[in-house]
Parts: sequence; structure tokens; C-alpha cells
Amino acid sequence: MVDKLDEDMCKSWREEIDTLLVFTGLFSAVVTAFTVFTLPWTQEEGPDDTYLLLHRISIQLQPLNPDVAVLPIPNATANSPIDLHVTRLVNSLWLASLSLALSASMICILCKQWINSFKNASNRDPLTSLAIRHVRFQGIQVFYLPQTISSLSLILQAALGLFVIGLCTLVWELDRACAVVLITLSCMVAAFYLFTTFFPVIQYLFIISKRTFDTLPSQCPWKSPQS
Repeated sequence: MVDKLDEDMCKSWREEIDTLLVFTGLFSAVVTAFTVFTLPWTQEEGPDDTYLLLHRISIQLQPLNPDVAVLPIPNATANSPIDLHVTRLVNSLWLASLSLALSASMICILCKQWINSFKNASNRDPLTSLAIRHVRFQGIQVFYLPQTISSLSLILQAALGLFVIGLCTLVWELDRACAVVLITLSCMVAAFYLFTTFFPVIQYLFIISKRTFDTLPSQCPWKSPQS
């Protein structure tokens, strides 16, 4: 019975971690593609080599003919279709999002190793194996392994939020009409996310505030780590 319970528990954890790893891989690829495209926009572009050569020639010719003006060196300009500060903000958000996604991926791998360590088979007698299992199970509870696995989805949700904010900021600077559509859809998804997150808490507070329990509302099925 204990082995069956442990197997079901570890299987549930592994399936959740595998799902998060797949999402992390796809999401990291998308963020990387966007970042690689916009990161060069933060580099300032100076005059080319031909212009610098002409500038040096004009300096050398100037003593021979004072009437010839020296070619000025133009200031470096940002190679970006939008404001440089906005570009840096967008890239900062996307790099932070990528860092969170990669961190979540690393923690997923560690959690799978910890689960495998918990389920390592033992050749000892049943009584000793049961004692070892109890010690290991107590360890994963004391050191918050279930809470750690649950927090992985929160990290990825934060990474997704940072990416969407950066994307909306970029599109707003490039095309306001497209940005309005994108922001509207993002706000709708965010509203759904917040509603499903806080509604279970609201329902719980409503139930415990009732004096009688003759008629109870249907239990909200939206159970997630953030709620």
C-alpha cells in the first residue's frame, strides 16, 4: 500500500515536471529568438571606416589650405527603429524572462533527481526499507519538496508575464494599432488568470463567513499553486 501511494505521488510529480520542461524549452526558444533580433538595437553605430579615412585626409590637408574645412565626426547613433531607452527596457524584460525560464528548467532537473533519490529501491528487509522510506518522506516534507515543485509554475508564469509586457511595449512603439489589439488580448487573459486565482479564496471566505451550512455552493475546481 505504501509503495503504491509513493509511486502515485512520484508519478504525479514527474508528469508535472515533464510538462513544465516541455513548456520551458519552447518558451525559451521563443524568447531567445526575439532577444537575438532586438538586442543589436542597443548598440550605437558610429561613422564607417571610409568616412573616418576622409576625416583624417581632411586633417592632413588643412595646413596646406586653411580654407578647407575639416570633416566633422558625427555622433554615434543607435541602430534602433525605436527610442534607445525603450529598446533597453524591452531587452531587459526579455533577458529577465529568459533567465527565469532557464532557472526553472534547472530546478526541474534537480527536482527529478530528488524524486529518483526518494524512490531508489533497497535490497534490505521490509522493516528496514519501511524505516528508510519514512525518513526520506519526512525529509521531503521538512525541506518543502512539494512546495518547490509547485513554485516552478509560478516562476514560469512570472517569466511569461515579463515577456508579454516587453512584447506589448515593443509593439506599442512600432505600431499603435497592432499594440491596442495585443494589449486588449493580453488584458483579457490576465483578467481570466486573476479571476481564477482569487475566486477560490473569495469562495472560501464566503463559506466560512456563513452561520449555517444547510446549502453550500458548488466547490470551485480552479485549484492551482497561485490560488
